[in-house]
Amino acid sequence: MPAAAAYQLFPTALDARPVTLPFMSLYGALKKNEVEAQENPLDIVKSKKLYEVQKYVLLTGHVYDTLGIVIGKAAWAKLSAPQQAMVEKVLVETAKWTNVGVIAGELEDEKFLRDKGMTITPVNRQLFLERIVKRATPEQQGARPGDYARLQALAGAN
Repeated sequence: MPAAAAYQLFPTALDARPVTLPFMSLYGALKKNEVEAQENPLDIVKSKKLYEVQKYVLLTGHVYDTLGIVIGKAAWAKLSAPQQAMVEKVLVETAKWTNVGVIAGELEDEKFLRDKGMTITPVNRQLFLERIVKRATPEQQGARPGDYARLQALAGAN
């Protein structure tokens, strides 16, 4: 687990004691019970065969990857209104299909890991978030005031 405070917040909110170690040492550390758990996406658990040395996965959904598209204000202004509308439409549709692909991949990984004998459990996200916010506010983690609320509003809009 990275030593950054934002990464450490997740396990400490769950009363765990995070350990930072080189990724290449993770499999062996799990096998020798030097660490009890690890935090990685399902595709890493699958590709690195961590299912051989751990039995459980908690689906927290606490980390998201994004691929942002940035268009400069001057470049955007050069586009006509119909061109801007077309770009927005294509980006929204592409984002939807990207999400579908990510979700499909995660479902395939879940099935694979279950077939390998792992127990996979979803987490009550609301309780999970409440516990984390009790440990540290987004502002204490470096977010600007109001950023967290804006992100939550965007997430709820989708």
